[in-house]
Amino acid sequence: MHIFDLQAHRGGRMVRPENTLAAFEYAIRLGVSTLELDMHVTADNIVVISHNPVLSWYLARDEQGQWIKPGYEPVIYAMPFAEVRRYNIGRVNPVCTEYWQRYGQHQQAVEQEPIPTLAEVFALVQQYGADSIRFNIETKCYPNHPEWSPLPDEFCRSVLAVVDEFDMQERVMIQSFDWRTLTAMRRLNPAITCVALTDDECRQADATGLSPWLAGLNLADYNNNIVAAAKAAGADILSPQYQDVNDKMMAEAQAVYMPVIPWTVNNRHEMNELISLGVAGLISDHPALLREVMAERNMPLPPAYVLKKY
Repeated sequence: MHIFDLQAHRGGRMVRPENTLAAFEYAIRLGVSTLELDMHVTADNIVVISHNPVLSWYLARDEQGQWIKPGYEPVIYAMPFAEVRRYNIGRVNPVCTEYWQRYGQHQQAVEQEPIPTLAEVFALVQQYGADSIRFNIETKCYPNHPEWSPLPDEFCRSVLAVVDEFDMQERVMIQSFDWRTLTAMRRLNPAITCVALTDDECRQADATGLSPWLAGLNLADYNNNIVAAAKAAGADILSPQYQDVNDKMMAEAQAVYMPVIPWTVNNRHEMNELISLGVAGLISDHPALLREVMAERNMPLPPAYVLKKY
């Protein structure tokens, strides 16, 4: 039986600080299929969890509790892990009005919450005995900003070292907007599930006539069919922004047996519409709401976990 993939985006940032152990623990206890998260690499090659390539002024405070100043945000890839670890990301800076209103005011803040490592996320799931939970982990590579991350091959090697250490090969999906990640992973470990992220930017050509995000592929060669291009790049799953999903995309995906898992869906009506279109899962900042929608539709729910006691 097909099990719908309920993915907690950044752990569930509608209710917990994004990409923190507190958020991932919330999602584990709630009951989700997959933890969705973002990865960067430090200067000393530690894989850490962060969406932004910098320590953002609206998320990070130093050891004295002072927010990082806008315009002075340090690049994670240029920092050793010990320095990254000094910062606290347990609450949102209310001065950032847009982000605060959308997420921060709804979150349960955490007093001390450092940037976690990928290893710590795996260890947390193991601590809960949450054997059914998978991981949708994104390499944050930037073709237009090579100074922000390792090259895709190196990035993938660093990630695979942690995946292998925790024996998570069958539970991990590697996703990226930078499709060089997909081709690199296909070379390094063809058994790893690869997910092609798409948005409007990745379709836009640069001065060469190609998009720098699509690993040298030309959408025109595929009649602008993003599904076919993703397949050619080695993707097993297509993960488009949810506004792009329609009957045509779903038919193209079904024709090549490619599941579609859109991002980031936080509205009940849109969740229902996309499920009715036949998506294989949804990525949401509000996994509790998605569980409600699934329950209303009599869909099987992923198990919730409690901390194991010895």
